[in-house]
Amino acid sequence: MFEWIKEWFELFKNVNIFIKICHYFYHLTEITAVEKTSNSIYHLIRKHDTEITSKLNISLKQIPNIRIPEPNLKNAINDLDSFNTEMYADTLTLFMFNKFYHTNPLFPNKYPLLRIIEKSLIDMTLDLYNAYHLNARGCITSGETESIFLVCKAYRDYFNYSYPQIAAHDTAYPSLRKACEYLNIKLVPYKKNMSLANTIMILGSLPSYINGVIDPIEEMGELGIKNNIPVHIDAFQGGFIIPFSDKCDKYDFEIPGITSISTNYEEPGISCLMYNTKRYIKHQYFICEDYCGSIYATSSLLGNRSGSTIAITWGNIVTKGFNYYKHRANSIISNTEILASRIGNIDHIRIVNTEFINVVVFTSDVYDITYLYQKLDHLEVEFIHDSLHLFTTTITSNRDTIIDIIKSNLIEKTLSSETPMLRRSMKSVAYNYLDTLFT
Repeated sequence: MFEWIKEWFELFKNVNIFIKICHYFYHLTEITAVEKTSNSIYHLIRKHDTEITSKLNISLKQIPNIRIPEPNLKNAINDLDSFNTEMYADTLTLFMFNKFYHTNPLFPNKYPLLRIIEKSLIDMTLDLYNAYHLNARGCITSGETESIFLVCKAYRDYFNYSYPQIAAHDTAYPSLRKACEYLNIKLVPYKKNMSLANTIMILGSLPSYINGVIDPIEEMGELGIKNNIPVHIDAFQGGFIIPFSDKCDKYDFEIPGITSISTNYEEPGISCLMYNTKRYIKHQYFICEDYCGSIYATSSLLGNRSGSTIAITWGNIVTKGFNYYKHRANSIISNTEILASRIGNIDHIRIVNTEFINVVVFTSDVYDITYLYQKLDHLEVEFIHDSLHLFTTTITSNRDTIIDIIKSNLIEKTLSSETPMLRRSMKSVAYNYLDTLFT
């Protein structure tokens, strides 16, 4: 067993085991290491599972014949999960959850209040993005991945090309690649003067997850109008920041050529997909008119789902109000700009992104900057450019503390840290990792 795998697993077994292992696998040069690494992952995950299940003292393979007392379960979960849930006690979040966790948006006639809340959430988001309300449409989804899947499906079915393709920069979030693979759509690199034959959509990121850069949205809109091609803005990264801020340009349906936008909210597990015209969204709907039970129809990919996330999101928005989100957005962007400036002033550290919304991406030609990964909770390794992401949306640490940690953990690169990544090998490790998680 590789000692570095064991060391990193023990350090980060709660959340980031796979990313850490992939980072260190980045330095391996032999393909034969795939099997050894995969076996190490398997045994370490199993060891960790055993530690947890032994403390839970519950059979997890079968429904228990003898019920577990509720206080016992609560105590066991609290002992094993370090996430602080006290902040939610006696708050609106708990109230809305308790009121709506049993509801199901699939049955709007049974839960009319939930339908009104969901419609209100959609209308508010359409208004935020300056959609033309009489003709605009939207739907709530489970997140950015479902939104991207649905918009790809809608445009694919609208055009009905034999060999459809989507144009986007390679920095578009991987959910676009996932959707294209599932839907048999070719993904091609976006270029200003590219051929757009069989193109069903141009996608721009607002901003990109990879480097924090906003794609040329206006240029894409003009190209879409010129070639009669829909243009989608993927705003999952900054979609509930940019529309509120005084510090950056607005990117919404008032930009000519923009036909759809997807955005996330503050809360996890919920997104809104919007169209500026009802022309396309009907191709997103699924309707089964000859189902033996009755007609089955859904506007999104999911059928049954809990209404609690919708209710919690809506409740937080209406009780916090526009000015709260405006202040929050301006604070996040200001904090990002200040951190980028201060990190960029450290010798031999180079800032990668030129636009600062809620992420600072930095790298170094001298230091093994990935060593910082284990030292800062809010850093994520970005493998393509050997850079680190500092997401500022949820940062609560003092800026001076962050800068001090970076300065005190700079070590020079070694030969191993400059070894090219074996992407094909990493794919094999990733497959084995996913296969291990729930088996």
